Amino acid sequence: MYRLLGLIVFIISMSKISYAQGVDTSDLRVAVDMSGTHSDLTTYKGYSDDFSAYVKFKYKDWFVQPFLKASSGSYYYLDERIVGNTSYSRNEKNGIGFGVDIFLNKYIRFRYLHDWFNNKTDQTNYEQDTYLLIYNQYLDLQAFEVNNYLESVIVPRYSMKASTYLKTQALKSYYIARDPEYSHTLYPFAQLKLKNNDEEFFGKSGTLVSVGLGYKYYSKPQVQSTLAFLLEGHSVVHQSIDFNSDWFQILAVLQYTFK
Repeated sequence: MYRLLGLIVFIISMSKISYAQGVDTSDLRVAVDMSGTHSDLTTYKGYSDDFSAYVKFKYKDWFVQPFLKASSGSYYYLDERIVGNTSYSRNEKNGIGFGVDIFLNKYIRFRYLHDWFNNKTDQTNYEQDTYLLIYNQYLDLQAFEVNNYLESVIVPRYSMKASTYLKTQALKSYYIARDPEYSHTLYPFAQLKLKNNDEEFFGKSGTLVSVGLGYKYYSKPQVQSTLAFLLEGHSVVHQSIDFNSDWFQILAVLQYTFK
């Protein structure tokens, strides 16, 4: 909790310093990112639901961006690998936290996270630090686009070994309606997911290939404000048995940036 108070003091201090030095506070932005996923599981018969929300503080193109975070996750599954097992299991976990993104360049950033979690299944509370190196790049190749995302994660609470996750998505955008102020876009896509996780958390190492359809909406509801919404659904073409993820998944993302 002291770390969170420290972050809040830091944000307030930076605001006061900026004001005292005559910095144009119109360049200060607050962005809200929310995302949710529903996944049908494979190795385990069942499903998972995950939700996360971030409040990010941005000043011009400053390479340091602090944020606050809330998350919730639930798993409901039957492990059919156990012969004769008919008992479903449920795991639920909620968390709040804070962190900071440090942008090393346009595509690569280092992220530090500190979370307080409540595990409703076994009624435990704990803190967790997470260190991530994230690469994200969107490429427009004219004939089609490629969206690459890679993260390498270390959670000292479990291990100092890094777990790696890669998603590369090839897509083609078709604009339903478009002008300088807003756009509606449909895009079919194919994507590859790779996961290397030696610690075997829920969702082991493996590969997944899927195809799907997405919808994107973008607008400028006010001057200097933007609103974006994304909805995706996909089905798996190939998946390794240890991946423990989704044959079908729905992803929704809402982003709003305001002064």
